[in-house]
Amino acid sequence: MSSVSSLSSVSSTSSVVTGSSGSTYVSGLSGLDTTALIKAAVEAKMQKAYRLDDQMKVLTNKSDAYTQLNTLMTSVSTAIKDMASSSTTSSFDSRAAYLTSSDVSTPANFMSATATSSASLGIYSVGVEQLAKSHKVQSDGQTSSAALGYAGSFKIGVSGGTQEEITVSATMTISDLASAINAKSSSTGVVATLVKVDDTHQRLVLSTTETGKSIVTTDVSGNTLDGLGITNGDGTTFKAANVLQTAQNAIVYVDGIKVESSSNTISNVMPGVSFTLYSETGGTFAGGNLNTINVEVGQDLSQVKGDIEDFVEAYNALRDFIITNQQFTAGIGAAEDAVLFGDSVLKGVKGVLSSLLTHSIIDEDGKKFTLFGNGTNGGIGLSMDENNKLVIDETTLNEALLQKIDLIQNFFETQVDTSSTDVRVPYRAEGMAQGTYTVSVVSNGTSITSAKLFGPGLDAAGVDLTVNGSTLYAPKSSSLYGLYIAYDDTKNTETNTFTITNGFADNLLSGFDTYTNASDGILTETISNLSDQIDEKQEKRDKVATDSTKYESTLINYYARLEKKIAEADVKLQYLEALFFSDDDS
Repeated sequence: MSSVSSLSSVSSTSSVVTGSSGSTYVSGLSGLDTTALIKAAVEAKMQKAYRLDDQMKVLTNKSDAYTQLNTLMTSVSTAIKDMASSSTTSSFDSRAAYLTSSDVSTPANFMSATATSSASLGIYSVGVEQLAKSHKVQSDGQTSSAALGYAGSFKIGVSGGTQEEITVSATMTISDLASAINAKSSSTGVVATLVKVDDTHQRLVLSTTETGKSIVTTDVSGNTLDGLGITNGDGTTFKAANVLQTAQNAIVYVDGIKVESSSNTISNVMPGVSFTLYSETGGTFAGGNLNTINVEVGQDLSQVKGDIEDFVEAYNALRDFIITNQQFTAGIGAAEDAVLFGDSVLKGVKGVLSSLLTHSIIDEDGKKFTLFGNGTNGGIGLSMDENNKLVIDETTLNEALLQKIDLIQNFFETQVDTSSTDVRVPYRAEGMAQGTYTVSVVSNGTSITSAKLFGPGLDAAGVDLTVNGSTLYAPKSSSLYGLYIAYDDTKNTETNTFTITNGFADNLLSGFDTYTNASDGILTETISNLSDQIDEKQEKRDKVATDSTKYESTLINYYARLEKKIAEADVKLQYLEALFFSDDDS
């Protein structure tokens, strides 16, 4: 009996355990804690994997930070790109129309004007003598719910348009007739409405959907329109007493030139300029007393202001990121979220920003013009706060836009100055270095026969330009492909120069592109390299985990066999002890 009791005691400490590899075994048969032994051995193997996890976390945090930096820098570039000379939608080319008048108060109540980038700058005098109006006629009063009692059909439409036939039955009410007309208004251009004139009567009102168009009717059978009092006995001529409004065109005078339109929205009065008329300005042109409104087509200052505000917002978001990654506490070190503290890439970005913010040009008084102003020069209303974030003084910015828009444009856009009016550079090559270039042409006295260009970054031998009449351009094989030079003097062999001075916006786009370019930008390549490192470490980590799982299976098999042998030996020992002590007791 004692042997059974002893075996029971051993087995009660055992348990079925499933390892991380999925293997199941019985632990504790021998009294040994094999589970703890296996776990400790596997954990020792996994330490390398845990170190790799820590390394991957650091790399991932860095990659995420670089990605955020890339996004913030791209946002700054996007905000300012339309202020660069390389933009195909330059903010400085946008146009707006401004209304003023000494004849009428609140010109916007009389008309509005819009201008596209194709509009020429200038001031135009506009007088609205007559608005365009739709044609309106009405019927005599009809009992609201009674059948009209007319049968037949008539055609209706507008002058120069499509006429549709309307069929009338004797049981139709005035409301039924209006519905029948409106069912075809999309093709006729005529709509019908009902006006209640007293408790029991309504009038049918016919109107054209477009101004300047007249209603045209023709009786096909019956005399419905005559009976309703719309036409005057012939189904086509409207009853004079029931004509509410005669169709007419709008008449405006632009700088004394008469412009007539069937619509109150007049497009391309001048190239890129359109008007919408709301009210007549008063007087007549023939009478010499037509009131006028001055329409000034100028640069859209609100567009330029919006771009500056967008740039400031995007720049400050980038500065917030830089500030976060500069946090440091003496005796403690960099803050936990300062992932790029002391990072060389971030230092490079800060260097680019510092260089950009010192950009300046010389104004007409020979003084420096910067974002922040210099001496008596007020700049454009920007300043720096204690964190080097940009702050806008809106009053100063508004004044600068009104008084210095040309200077602001010259500051943001790249400028090309030529030594002669005979030379113009309408198109530059992308990424063309700033500096002074020399154009040397050879002429046979009638036309240019050859041309060379010398300048920054070019070989001493220069670049041969292709000659096409008075146009010189860099060949496709050249690094300056895209450069076009208009050379008006084709008769003389001579040398001229032109100087390229990069603007603030172009410098920023170029400087940031070094980091954000999707193909070879520093940030793009850095993020890609980090991704490769993470993948490489993940591969190693996966191998360690796989090897640890295999190792666990090996240990499980080993300890299972060991437990079994120990348990078997223990059973034999108990048997012998039981047998031995049994003899003694007897």
